[in-house]
Amino acid sequence: MPGFAELFVYGGGHGPALPWLDLEPDRTGPSRAPVTIMIVDDDRASRQVTARLLREEGYQVVEAESGEQALGRLAEETVIEIVVTDIAMPGGMDGLELAERILAATPWRRIVLISGYAKQFPEFGTSGARFPLLIKPFSPDQLSQQIRELLPGGRH
Repeated sequence: MPGFAELFVYGGGHGPALPWLDLEPDRTGPSRAPVTIMIVDDDRASRQVTARLLREEGYQVVEAESGEQALGRLAEETVIEIVVTDIAMPGGMDGLELAERILAATPWRRIVLISGYAKQFPEFGTSGARFPLLIKPFSPDQLSQQIRELLPGGRH
């Protein structure tokens, strides 16, 4: 019976000889604390898709469907480092007001705004904007890149 090294070499460039061997780094291992991100969006489907994308990247995710609910959860869960919030949320606080209130209470938190209405918020596309803006629909790569830019020291 061939040894481990022989099996690995035997793959011969036709795919991995040991398909169960995952060479991706463990992003959730004990060597680093997981980053917790809150998603705030009144649209359930959009919120769930965004949350799934972030979970697949190894982040812990907390969901909220309104600005009011988000503030309540943020008061309870101090580990949340980044809040990704939709701008246009009907029936109460919008994402801009939420972002301002979050930073007034906890200036160390980072905010990402998302919106499907790019034409209504042109000032957020400029380099001098206070909060980064992702326009829906955004790609998983765009979301991941934006989150990585907000984390100190390249943390994941």
